[in-house]
Amino acid sequence: MALIKCGNEIVEITGKLAGNIYKQDSSGQHIQAHGRKVRSNPTAGQRLQRNSWRTCYIYWMETSSDANRQLWAQYATLHPITNKQGGAIVLNAYQSFLSINMIRVHNKLDILASPPE
Repeated sequence: MALIKCGNEIVEITGKLAGNIYKQDSSGQHIQAHGRKVRSNPTAGQRLQRNSWRTCYIYWMETSSDANRQLWAQYATLHPITNKQGGAIVLNAYQSFLSINMIRVHNKLDILASPPE
């Protein structure tokens, strides 16, 4: 997904859009035709991250109640995150749940059923 900042024209674009990768470094904007290949043999860190995500996903789908999902939705609207360009991004309930619980699972802590206060 690309992040596009517009003025009278496109001022800045970063990310992937229509098969092209848009990036910026000290020499300016660049367009790359395609990305790097994904590893077919994941590293230990990638396996740990994927297992943390899987644990959170299963909890969300099988254990989380509708009331707790509503609490996460409210938490998400009250706690937007900031992107690299300074814009506010409001996550959905599941993204907020993941943003906190992925770190907890990774560090072998219990999953929070409802958001922190």
